[in-house]
Amino acid sequence: MDGNSQVPTWRINLSFWYLNHRAGLKKILVYFLIGLDSCILVALAILLVVLAISERNYLEQMSLLRYNLVNYQAYHVAHQPKVLQWGAVQVLGGKNSKYDLVAEVYNPNEEWEAYVTYQFLSGGNLLTKKTAFVLPQERKSIFSLGEKITNAPEVSFQMIKVEWHRRAQAKVWQDERLRFTITDLTVNRENYGSDLVLTGVKFKVTNNSIFNFWQVGFIVKYGTGGSLSAINYVATQELASGQTKEIQTSWLGSLPAGLAAEVTAEVDIFDESVYYQTLEPAGELK
Repeated sequence: MDGNSQVPTWRINLSFWYLNHRAGLKKILVYFLIGLDSCILVALAILLVVLAISERNYLEQMSLLRYNLVNYQAYHVAHQPKVLQWGAVQVLGGKNSKYDLVAEVYNPNEEWEAYVTYQFLSGGNLLTKKTAFVLPQERKSIFSLGEKITNAPEVSFQMIKVEWHRRAQAKVWQDERLRFTITDLTVNRENYGSDLVLTGVKFKVTNNSIFNFWQVGFIVKYGTGGSLSAINYVATQELASGQTKEIQTSWLGSLPAGLAAEVTAEVDIFDESVYYQTLEPAGELK
């Protein structure tokens, strides 16, 4: 170092300050280390207490595993589907001892679809066995057409089997897919001689959904409620999205005049096989 160089004044002052306060600084350092050790010991003590409490709670919870604390029977009862509701049997027709038998069925469940096997009985005799589906919260007519019976007043109805299938977001599906519009509904009579009369119902149906259906059925009633005089079933093939079709059905014989007709579309929207896709000219699936 050059002998002419001088030590800066601030360094000299700092050195004098340190020499004068060295004992006090050592005390401060000792107190700081003692405080730090104390904090660490307190933290360790708190951690040990928390671990002890957690271990006790864990052991208590583990000891409960050997007990069955869930009432599965009550849970099953609370979440099982409610039974179907149905009304009295209506007996229609009677020409040549052949009758159309109708019963109204209601599914009160929001997310359960019912697949029903049913049968009408006449005087204790079992008639043709039928099957039907009832969508969530749907009220529909199930029927058997052209049954030959000899004692119409004694007709009754029984459910043979009901299979339930859970349908999540059922209302969303129904709102999106069951978008059929019925228009131009007319009732007409045609006479073919004195003994041959046809009563017909004609209507147009438009598929307003974005889905294409292989087949859509329609339950056609002439008259409603207690005034129901006739019922029929007709289906149309390949009802595409946006398509409109004209459909008609008829009954042989004269029916009471002045009654209204009612048409209800029927398609099991939860069955994937009812849908089809079409090819656009560019080769893209629609």
